[in-house]
Amino acid sequence: MALRNLISVGVSALCWTIWRTRNDACFKFTYPRDPANLVFIFCYWLKYWAIMQRTEAREILELGVQMVQLVVSEILHPRHGAHGWSLFQRRIDC
Repeated sequence: MALRNLISVGVSALCWTIWRTRNDACFKFTYPRDPANLVFIFCYWLKYWAIMQRTEAREILELGVQMVQLVVSEILHPRHGAHGWSLFQRRIDC
């Protein structure tokens, strides 16, 4: 298992998430209302692409996804005073 491959999958998932979000904003006029949604979309793609990895790499990616989701959930949980974040309507330029 090469660390380079794991980083490559992570960067690819991040770029894909940004690309898809920007396209949705430009062509469907749907804008992200909460940064946590972007993180969860990123995690979705990581889990989706983890299936194509060898067992050891897959387990590392899935564990990383769980950790990221846990951190984001804890940070944005209402009991900490956070009510989610709102982005401005035109935050993502087309």
